[in-house]
Amino acid sequence: MADEDELTIPLEAAVTPAPIPTQLAAPAPKQLYECNGCSNKIPDHRARILCHNCTDYHLCTNCYLIKQYTRPHVDFHPTMIHKKSGFFVLDAFGFTPRPPPALPPPSKSNPASQQNIRDIEVPTADWSVLWNLVKGPLRKKSQKVAPKDITPPQPIDLIDMTGMGMSGANGAGTLPPSPPHSVDPDGSAPAYPMPAKWEPLFAADSTPTPIFISLMSTIFSCLDPLHTGYLDPETYSMFLDTQGYQWNASVWKNALASEAGENHKDVADLEFSIYLADLSIPHKLGVRSKSTPPPETYAELKSPVEARVKNHIKLDANMPMLSRQSFIDLSAIEYLVSPTKAHEYLQKALSEYGVWTDLGELPRNVLPKISLHKASQIKYTAPKKDESEDKETGGLTLPIRLNGGAKKVQALMEKEEFHEVDLTQTSQKSE
Repeated sequence: MADEDELTIPLEAAVTPAPIPTQLAAPAPKQLYECNGCSNKIPDHRARILCHNCTDYHLCTNCYLIKQYTRPHVDFHPTMIHKKSGFFVLDAFGFTPRPPPALPPPSKSNPASQQNIRDIEVPTADWSVLWNLVKGPLRKKSQKVAPKDITPPQPIDLIDMTGMGMSGANGAGTLPPSPPHSVDPDGSAPAYPMPAKWEPLFAADSTPTPIFISLMSTIFSCLDPLHTGYLDPETYSMFLDTQGYQWNASVWKNALASEAGENHKDVADLEFSIYLADLSIPHKLGVRSKSTPPPETYAELKSPVEARVKNHIKLDANMPMLSRQSFIDLSAIEYLVSPTKAHEYLQKALSEYGVWTDLGELPRNVLPKISLHKASQIKYTAPKKDESEDKETGGLTLPIRLNGGAKKVQALMEKEEFHEVDLTQTSQKSE
């Protein structure tokens, strides 16, 4: 009975293996990468930027330069630049996409491997370098060449100071656009518009014209070959020497010659900063890099007040730096004091730096015939004194009283914050 009840499976019902395909499937079509910034296809021969933090995030060069990003990508993510974008192939059905390879960890023991990594990938590319690569072919090559004897400015830490520029306050013409503030020693100087012929440098109300602004901006570029955007006191003093100024006309150079010791440049910087503050010239203060003096130097100070001033000079930002606008304002004040001498100074500067040589020599009529009374009063006029005061002083000429500078020195001695105060309003209130 057991044999009769045993079930048998027919051969037709047995499981047979699936047939093996004789031909391979057609390859998947190639597709271009899509930019996540502008949503446009990136041509295969163009460069492509790949983010290592974001999943499947690609950028074209245009969106990368103008920083047109979409979330979750941010500027500080590490990226890789592919010279040719190429194609990507869609994965076959049923297979998950393979994740991109992880970045190798930095190894300090194998410098050869680090060199290979630097050659392939560029993490967080430098904006200034990319700016120069893109804008380099579009820049106009300037014919002005900076003198070789100009000493490059030292790196400084800048601190903002408030002030109103002369050209901006008087409503002068709009300044030409400034170049980028990044240091660019290999780039050419920015080209400012040059007139077809010489025209007046000052208007009827003695405000600088756009021609004067463009001329002084071109000279500023010659004095700033690294395009830092600022001039240190040494460079400005050298500019005065080039024009033929007397040695005592430079406030910084005169103070430097009258001081001796380790902090002679700091004292000269303070005098020059006070001079700029009295003329309402906006400027920035930088810190000079120098070695720290020995501790026994402070034991020789005569009083605690002098110690406070020395400590302020030594530790705080004290070196005045002139921007392009400040350089234009200060030059305008200097030239309007004596337009006749200013004509000689400017002619020497144009000849030395090779600026606007196609226009010929600078004519005298481009400068005012008489000096500006306001500039002369700011620089040279002292407060009026009674004859009795002259007799008491024995006929000696008292030094010029600079209101803003006196307040600044007093603030330094009292270790207080310095604020500009209108002394005329204060005297009226007291009366």
